[in-house]
Amino acid sequence: MEEKIKALKEQMEAALGHVDSKEQLAEFWQNFLGKKGSIANLMKGLGSVPKEDRPNVGKTINEFKNQVETRYQEMKNKMDELELAAALALAFFHVFFLLITKSWSRQSQAETDRAALRA
Repeated sequence: MEEKIKALKEQMEAALGHVDSKEQLAEFWQNFLGKKGSIANLMKGLGSVPKEDRPNVGKTINEFKNQVETRYQEMKNKMDELELAAALALAFFHVFFLLITKSWSRQSQAETDRAALRA
């Protein structure tokens, strides 16, 4: 069982390394923390562990689950921050564009007015 957990830890880190969208993060959750995920399968397999080893193995599984949840939350927070930064950058661009456009429009109008006065 310990070797299964070690292998799952490696799989978890590899899977997180390939997550670059919220959809992939949701898939990560399902694969590891969902009802039919790897950790649920470990818990189901706890019944086959000798009775005297169950408390230690159960503790190890719970520690692994907490580690996976922590890594998931870190990745979710990172994605949320990136999404917010992108939204703020886009908003800044829109405001900047509107200001430049308005300024340019005023300059064009002033030039048109001056040309009309000269004529």
